Order: sequence, then structure tokens, then C-alpha cells
Amino acid sequence: MTRLPTGRTCLAQEILGWRIGEGPASVESRNGLGRTDAIWRESLVSDLTVSQAIDAIYTSIQNDNEEIDLHIAALKAAMGREGVKEAVFETAKLAQPNRQGRKLMQSYFRKKGVAVSFV
Repeated sequence: MTRLPTGRTCLAQEILGWRIGEGPASVESRNGLGRTDAIWRESLVSDLTVSQAIDAIYTSIQNDNEEIDLHIAALKAAMGREGVKEAVFETAKLAQPNRQGRKLMQSYFRKKGVAVSFV
């Protein structure tokens, strides 16, 4: 979102009815829906099981990593709720199913706090 001097608003903020400094400052979305995205993301992260979160990650990978960070956060939350220590992915479902692709994915997920293994 564009940062403007205090007191001024951008078009998305005028539509939503809030000014800079109000609403969820930590949520920035591609479509500019700030408050709506925050509610949607919050419910998405809290409602998924580990297998649903992994399926969402597969879908995200096939869609050029669209919202991958959101899906990783959902996976991490689901793993915590279910007591799972490591997420298991099928190599055949990855966009780059070779060693380099697996190591890249493992490294990225480790940065996000999720342990990954492959079958």
C-alpha cells in the first residue's frame, strides 16, 4: 500500500472508510482490500488441517507460488495444533522435482519455521 502523509487518504482507503494509521497495518495485499484480507487470512490460517494446508501449498506452487507465504503460515499453525513436527511432501507434485528443487523448498520453508521432508 502507498504510504501518504497523515490526514490524506488513497482511493482504497476512501472506499474502505479508514485513514492511514487505522486498520490492519501489518496486512498488505495485492488487491488493496486490507481489512477484508485480514479477516479472510485469519480464518484461513485457523481452519485448515495439515493435509489441507499441504494441498493448498501444492496448488500455490502450480500457480507460480501465489500467496505461498500465507499457505506456509497456515501449514505452520495446523502443524502446531495437530502436534506434527515435520511436513511431508510428495516429490512428484513439485514444480521442480529434482534435488535442487527439494533443497530450495526445504531451505525456504526452514526460514519460515517449518521442517519439510519428501517421499
